[in-house]
Amino acid sequence: MSGIVRRAKRYAEYAVFAIIDAGIEVFPALSRSERPLNVINFGGGGDYIAMGDGLVQNIVEHTGFRGGQTVVDIGCGIGRNATALFRRFGDAIEYRGFDIIRHGVTWCRKHFGRLSGRYRFDRADIYNSAYNPLGRLRASEYTFPYTDGFADMAFAASVFTHMQPAEVERYIRETSRILKIGGLVYFTFFILDEHSEARIARGEASFSFRHQIGNCRVENAAEPDGVVAYSLDWVKVALAEAGFGDLRLEQASWRDGLGSVSPSFQDIVVARKLT
Repeated sequence: MSGIVRRAKRYAEYAVFAIIDAGIEVFPALSRSERPLNVINFGGGGDYIAMGDGLVQNIVEHTGFRGGQTVVDIGCGIGRNATALFRRFGDAIEYRGFDIIRHGVTWCRKHFGRLSGRYRFDRADIYNSAYNPLGRLRASEYTFPYTDGFADMAFAASVFTHMQPAEVERYIRETSRILKIGGLVYFTFFILDEHSEARIARGEASFSFRHQIGNCRVENAAEPDGVVAYSLDWVKVALAEAGFGDLRLEQASWRDGLGSVSPSFQDIVVARKLT
């Protein structure tokens, strides 16, 4: 697919998203079910409920997140993670989420508006070549809509895998700002290290990441935000410079070419805010 055709396709999808957003605003039935209709769900493959529950289980196991705490969902999508958190914790937590895709945020606001006042959602009109090609803001300059030291834990699942280095660095710094000292992050990446590089070289991994763009590698140079990978050393430095330490890495199934429809497809990075 040529670059021109690909861009045209993205703009067409963007126009459809605007129509869907208007539909969700007008027709309450579109946001009444526990899960969005498949036709408006942009959250990736797999079962909406099972994938969300699996991710939340991973988060709890890796961070110890529990009732009585506050969490920020960076890139909340169309509510898959919020739904899973509500299924597990109900009103026992304070939840905040934001996303760049308008109709996802609209669905979440409509759906959770009937369920709880403790789950709130913000729209960030940030440019992304793959998901928001007409966005007005730049992720590399975006300020999260939360106060300093607001949250106990924050997570970004399948977010940094679609962002460029300056954008990821900004998001990591902003995450540090809104976290309490001792707060934990749960981030997913495609991490390039000795193990994954060996798998890539043997053609066993799900992606080749053959295109180097600055401090990252991408799967498709014509669509650089589509699938993005970072070296483990780069991630360590970015986290350390933002005040994080105690980094833990769990390797995931993309390295073996398995499980694209899985909450454990992307590598998991957990770190603690130290300063």
